[in-house]
Amino acid sequence: MPSGQQLNEFEKGEILALKEAGWLQSNIAKYIGLSPSLVCKFLKNPEIYGSKNCLRGRKVSYTDKLKRRVVNMAKSGSESIRSIQENISSVLSVGTIFNILKEDPTISWGKMNKQPYMTEKHKIDRLEWGRNHMHWDEHWKKVIFSDEKKYNLDGPDGYSCYWQDLRKEKKIMSKRQSGTLIVI
Repeated sequence: MPSGQQLNEFEKGEILALKEAGWLQSNIAKYIGLSPSLVCKFLKNPEIYGSKNCLRGRKVSYTDKLKRRVVNMAKSGSESIRSIQENISSVLSVGTIFNILKEDPTISWGKMNKQPYMTEKHKIDRLEWGRNHMHWDEHWKKVIFSDEKKYNLDGPDGYSCYWQDLRKEKKIMSKRQSGTLIVI
């Protein structure tokens, strides 16, 4: 319903009767004690007065097709809002893209699952590799075990958060081991 004062049935009948009697809108408003603009709005179209919903806010500046495209790009899991904005040729702001994604019920912003720790199969495979390479005599002199820390000065290697399609399994964030085996 529109905001502001609404006319009741008695006032509506009174306005129509005075208008039929030849009164001016300003005189009707003074007599009943209403604003002239309210009387004018009612007299423009009495049949639909009060039945229209008042639309609030700005009109949407994108189509359903563009909305689906934004959501599908985000569901891939590798696109950020800024990269979606760069890939779409329209003039959607970052805030508009975020609102589109926030309103969609099939997608949410969340963290990736952590990679599971070593399973029994991993342990068995590593033990088997060690047993297979036990006979190396001269080769072990050429192997360097490195346990150094890796630093990124230009940002992270990957994101631990992404836009997840709720109908699919969560992605797994891979963990890196800091130690390496270098064979010279």
